[in-house]
Amino acid sequence: MMEGVILSLLKHLAVKTVARKIGEHDTKLWRVVSHYVSEAKKTRDFSDVDVIRVYEYSHKGHNYITIFLFHVTEKNPKARVLDIQNGKGNDTVTAFGEVFCSHGGNKDAVTDITSDICHGYRNSMQTLFSKATLTVDKFHVVKMVGEAVDNVRKRESHSKYKKRMTFLKVQDTYG
Repeated sequence: MMEGVILSLLKHLAVKTVARKIGEHDTKLWRVVSHYVSEAKKTRDFSDVDVIRVYEYSHKGHNYITIFLFHVTEKNPKARVLDIQNGKGNDTVTAFGEVFCSHGGNKDAVTDITSDICHGYRNSMQTLFSKATLTVDKFHVVKMVGEAVDNVRKRESHSKYKKRMTFLKVQDTYG
């Protein structure tokens, strides 16, 4: 029963916080979580998956994980994590494809995939799910547009500053 309480608390709080509250070391809590995650992974069923989202997450530099989600749709109001793979790119997509098929997933049933701009994900996901339409995640598109606008602003600002300084030098020279 205590493990149930711990898992309920961990849905809402960080592991270290829960460990402090119950007077236990966090490594013991991680073992509990690991045990139940392993058990839950055995019973996964991907037979209803038709929309997938691919996210990449970096922690402390270049330590990447790739998260594969069953995306929210009208038929599926709740998103769920399908799989998490260490690393990024082609290898993670290949590993996910094996997991997907081994848990009842039908590659031909997947109609939509959302991914970031990384070619490794786009090309690999398109190869794995050949009948799916691939969409680039809007977050990354908006980020790129924002960066492009910022670069133009900086270039224009720098250009106006140079023109102004040239004008002032000419004015000082000729009085």
